[in-house]
Amino acid sequence: MNRTFHLIKDVERWVNNNSPRVKADIASKSGLAESELDFELVPLDSKGWGVIEKRTRTLVARTS
Repeated sequence: MNRTFHLIKDVERWVNNNSPRVKADIASKSGLAESELDFELVPLDSKGWGVIEKRTRTLVARTS
């Protein structure tokens, strides 16, 4: 449980540090406005987590 908590915090930190670039990149590729983007934390497999943009299903970040 402790490992999972730290993995999620690491992903959160990465997304927060890179969100302007990530939002601009997804918006330009999808045609959506940055304000329309909505991100979600999701389990990827038995050991990892990721962040996706909900409408485009774009994987933004993942734990390793």
